[in-house]
Amino acid sequence: MGKFMSKEYLLILTKSVLSSLARAKLRSFLTSLGILIGVLAVVLLMSLGVGVKSYIQQEFESLGSNTVFVTIGNIQAGGFGRGLISNFRFKMRDVKALRKIDRVEFVVPVYLQPNLKIAYRKNVYVGDLILSTPEILEAHAQKIFVGRDLNKEDFRRKAKVAVIAWKVAEELFDSPAQALGKYITVEGVRLKVIGVAEEKGGLGAPDYDNNVYAPYTSLPHLNPQNNFTFIYLKAFSEKDVDYIQYQAKRVLKRWYDEDKFSVIKPSELLNTFLGILRILNLALVGIAGISLLVGGIGIMNVMYMSVAERTKEIGIRRAVGATKRDILAQFLIEGLSLSIFGGVLGLIISLGLVEVIKKFIPAKVDFGVVLMAFGVSALVGVLFSIFPAKKASELSPIEAIRYE
Repeated sequence: MGKFMSKEYLLILTKSVLSSLARAKLRSFLTSLGILIGVLAVVLLMSLGVGVKSYIQQEFESLGSNTVFVTIGNIQAGGFGRGLISNFRFKMRDVKALRKIDRVEFVVPVYLQPNLKIAYRKNVYVGDLILSTPEILEAHAQKIFVGRDLNKEDFRRKAKVAVIAWKVAEELFDSPAQALGKYITVEGVRLKVIGVAEEKGGLGAPDYDNNVYAPYTSLPHLNPQNNFTFIYLKAFSEKDVDYIQYQAKRVLKRWYDEDKFSVIKPSELLNTFLGILRILNLALVGIAGISLLVGGIGIMNVMYMSVAERTKEIGIRRAVGATKRDILAQFLIEGLSLSIFGGVLGLIISLGLVEVIKKFIPAKVDFGVVLMAFGVSALVGVLFSIFPAKKASELSPIEAIRYE
């Protein structure tokens, strides 16, 4: 490096650039706005993605690794949603056959009636009715907050009783504890509340806090044929899961084509969800990245304007000894400063928003993503400043001084 590119000179040059940007505060801010929005969007969306991923993994871990799910539709082929709206349901015959599989601790059939009106006096809440067996709360990894769980006697007597989830209790009663012993009405049937489940929280889909659990024998008019939407099979140990999965498929293939149902382990279901989430995250970050590209183009346009406005200044600097490299460095530093300014503001705002958002939905800052977003913003500033800086450095000193 020549004498004009010493550390002292670079420091002076940087101070000069920052002073110049400070004199045009509004233009500097507007130029950096695209970078700010891009960094904000990338960090925010990735934080939501990381938070949701962590939440989903925790939910599946809470269900246990020794559970097998039997669901409607072929999940791997994207048929789950179509299966739910079809008329296909599992029969009691299927449940009895699955219970005969070796190494199965219990089998839990589930009949789901979504979006039903649940009423207590004048209070009405729209929730989901789950008709099942006594093990349903264990299958959902839910515990009783107050009262008791459903038991075999409730099913034998076809008792009109229910365990209600936390959100239902909060909406219908002054406090969840006050729900005990009260009668709620579901589809014209009065059910006595015998227990309230602990709050599980989460994003919904499924929202376990939205459920009313009752014996499938208690409301025969809703499900007269005892058909079921899902079936849970719990193995005695994790090592038995593959065997039970294979045997369950073999049993159900006696009556149904393989595209009618899925028998999956939690890990397989988790991988399916995470795969969808990964694709969604990439798409969202790609969209957010467009803001960085637009921000870079904005910096380039402003830098070209700056070169045109300061052509005479460039000519004078060249005349008193500044080299092409000095001029190039000056404009590269200016572009880098604009992008760093926008990047820092974007990071500060995004980190603040994440702190607010995570009070309502899962969000988690990945500092690797923070560093990546900041690094990309700085790189954008340099890359989009190269052509204007090169143009400035190649100006003829004589022609530049004469420029009006």
